[in-house]
Amino acid sequence: MSRLGDQIRQERTKQGLSAKALAKKCGMSESYITEVESGTRILNDASAERILKVLGAAAAHNESFYEPETLRAAPKPAAPAQPSSAPAVSPNDAWKAAMSSIVRAVPILDIADKQVGNRSLPVEEGKIQGSAADKVFYLKVPDNALADWRICAGDLVLVLPEKEQQFGPLLYVTVQQSRMLCKLFKIQGNKVALQTPEGMQAAKVVKREEVHVLGRCVRLEVDL
Repeated sequence: MSRLGDQIRQERTKQGLSAKALAKKCGMSESYITEVESGTRILNDASAERILKVLGAAAAHNESFYEPETLRAAPKPAAPAQPSSAPAVSPNDAWKAAMSSIVRAVPILDIADKQVGNRSLPVEEGKIQGSAADKVFYLKVPDNALADWRICAGDLVLVLPEKEQQFGPLLYVTVQQSRMLCKLFKIQGNKVALQTPEGMQAAKVVKREEVHVLGRCVRLEVDL
């Protein structure tokens, strides 16, 4: 079970909602909620926002979600008004903040390094797939240059931070001020070949110092 799914299940149960009832409120199927809670399905941004909104709104009427029962046993004396520059935090904001440690909106960047969206991924101890969560990003593939590797325009490649030149894995690199996805192969002397699907015969050969690694590609996501 994922930490996110477990927390959703606990809050749903605390609020007396069945999986079917929560699914109905969110406009989803019961099986979808069940899969999220069991950790077999990863939430996208829209679905996560919808579930958080429903649970957060309900939690606003359930003080025990924010304050232990023992602290609510007696009425609290009114405190003198104090000016504050800090914005008020709504229960829904508090719920989102609590969830931010177990799910993160990972930015989607285009080849020009401009953010064009985001996608939610689970976080484990501040990391996504072993890398700092705030350093991970998706690259939106710009064209069909890698189509023979089944990487097509519009697909999303998950990129983990990496600076070392590795030989074999698919890397996201800058070469002579141009960004590209390729594999590196060491050749004679202080040079490397930039391989794309055309094969080694068409690989561009450059000096190693001309190649700057931006990250290592570990996953491909395709919308059907």
